[in-house]
Amino acid sequence: MNKVLVNTHSAAAMKSFCTECMVMIFLTSSRIGESEAAFNVIVPKSPVISTVGEDSVLPCQVSTEIKTEDLEVRWYRERFNDPIYEYKDGKEVTKKQNKEYKGRTSLLDQQLGDGVLSLVLRKVRVSDEGKYTCYAGTSKWYEEPKMELQVQALGSDPVIHIEKHLKRIITLSCISLGWYPQPEMYWTDGAGRNVTALTQPSIQRDGNGLYNISSHLSVKQNDDVGVSCLVIQKRQRREMTSRLQISEQFFEITHPERLYISAFVISAAIVLMCIMAACLYVFKRKRGENKQVHCLIFFYLISFSFILVWKWIQKAAVNVILDPDTANKRLILSVDGTRMALGEEDRDPPDTGRRFERPLCVLAREGFTSKHYWEVEVGKKTGWIVGAATESAKRNGQVILFPELGFWVLRLENEKFYANDVIASPTILPLSLKPQMLGVYLDYEERQLSFYNVETRSHIYTFTDMELNTKEKVYPLAGTTPSCKEGLDIHHFTHLKTKKSTSPTSQADEESARSALSGEKDTKDRYSKEDHPLLPDKKRLPGQDSKKMFGFWSGLWLEKKEKKKKEENEKREEETEKAKKENEEKEENEKREEETEKAKKENEEKEENEKREEETEKAKKENKEKEKGKEENKEKENVPDEEKDLPEEESENGVTLKKRKKKAKRERGEKKKDKHKQK
Repeated sequence: MNKVLVNTHSAAAMKSFCTECMVMIFLTSSRIGESEAAFNVIVPKSPVISTVGEDSVLPCQVSTEIKTEDLEVRWYRERFNDPIYEYKDGKEVTKKQNKEYKGRTSLLDQQLGDGVLSLVLRKVRVSDEGKYTCYAGTSKWYEEPKMELQVQALGSDPVIHIEKHLKRIITLSCISLGWYPQPEMYWTDGAGRNVTALTQPSIQRDGNGLYNISSHLSVKQNDDVGVSCLVIQKRQRREMTSRLQISEQFFEITHPERLYISAFVISAAIVLMCIMAACLYVFKRKRGENKQVHCLIFFYLISFSFILVWKWIQKAAVNVILDPDTANKRLILSVDGTRMALGEEDRDPPDTGRRFERPLCVLAREGFTSKHYWEVEVGKKTGWIVGAATESAKRNGQVILFPELGFWVLRLENEKFYANDVIASPTILPLSLKPQMLGVYLDYEERQLSFYNVETRSHIYTFTDMELNTKEKVYPLAGTTPSCKEGLDIHHFTHLKTKKSTSPTSQADEESARSALSGEKDTKDRYSKEDHPLLPDKKRLPGQDSKKMFGFWSGLWLEKKEKKKKEENEKREEETEKAKKENEEKEENEKREEETEKAKKENEEKEENEKREEETEKAKKENKEKEKGKEENKEKENVPDEEKDLPEEESENGVTLKKRKKKAKRERGEKKKDKHKQK
């Protein structure tokens, strides 16, 4: 619909009905001579559909050719004075531009060729959905048609995993992330029937406004154990399905609290059984000898068995170098690729298409398809992520690091130690297992990934039944959390030769890496050439004397006993100190209470004494008043008759009465003196 610009938009609405009629008559008469100034602005009637994160074009075009110098173009949503893009006097105007659209909008053709006024909107967000107005006007004519932009986001494939297993009932969980608009989730059985029943899906929105949906389903052994999880988006007419088939044998052989033992523990158990058999044989043959000697022999054999296991693991040792082309944009890598740290947000490295976007992680340059072992020094850092990932694992967009998506990691975050095994409820490990040097052992053939504490040589956790494609490589993974800006070191074994990283991105970030990374300059100094390459330096291990006498593991066992005794003694001392403090506090409180009681009594006594004093003073005053009254009465009795005969009016006058009394007293005194003289 054509409109005419008369001063401002609000001026035309404020004119009366008569004046509007006169203006319309004038315009219709002048339009015949000025038909060249009229034009139409064309926008699509149907909504423009765009995907979150991608660039979108909002079409808009003028029907006739117009001089760009006289044309004003303005795109806005709700308010005309709050534009998302403005073009005036042959150039862009950014003073009044909405802050949310700065740097994200531009015209498709900056020269407005062929009357194209289409707007390019970069990196579409969920908040961009809604109606847009394309305003085009000159000093004589303008039009501002509206169009609609619809935003959509295709989420991840639904992932089904077993959450609980109680006797003959299995609880399944299905989760799908990153949808917009809000999707729906259903469960179906093998026949395609809806078995969602009373379970309602849980829907949450992330920081970008996208929807994450999850649902649970309980399956019995007698039920049809073939189930499917469907996620449906009606606007996009998209449907994603995941199917799970559970055999009856699963219910018979599995247990809800089954523990999967790593190859390290199995081999150690076998060796210990052999040692026990040897010790029993020795005890039978030499019953009369000292039993302490037998125990020492037993401890020596145990330590020797563990050394054999570590030697078996060391054959797979490899030096890992981080790949800067896969690192998150906020991560800074050292030049040799052995260290990483969290940098500033404004870094903009080249886009390689293989970087992690959401998690702050990086992969190694080399992937493995056999047995390999590497170490990561985590120290006392408050947040870190260490593990492995498949070559085909998703890295762009929002990624969750769980086995269903090709990630097997341990992570420390918010003072909690996790093993990311189940999406809905990852296993929480005790903080006592938290290492300072973390060893990772990959057994590709057995599909296992094990984690060890290098300093104590103890097992932490093992991921089993890794789902891998044929000959698919597994890459070491390291990462950090947003709250931890300390560097993470990849330990290099001195007896192995490694090639230095020559990536251009790592060389360009050398100066920033030196400033961002802190801690030890060379992790190789922690190990000596004489010691075992996989074990920490002997100087770092406590209880050196006991280990020299009984061997490493026997000495470690004795150390643990000593530590327990020390801890118990410290606890007892703490308890006694607490009891002393409590007794002192009680005594102080009792003293304070006694003092307060004494003060109360003293105050009461003072008040009573004051009352008594007041009463006595009152009594004294009353007695004085009584005595005065008696004296006055006596004086009245001695007053002569002349004073008594005075009229009442004169006596009531206070001044004259006092004078007369004084005169009377004087006269009485003179009379008494005369009597004495006569006597």
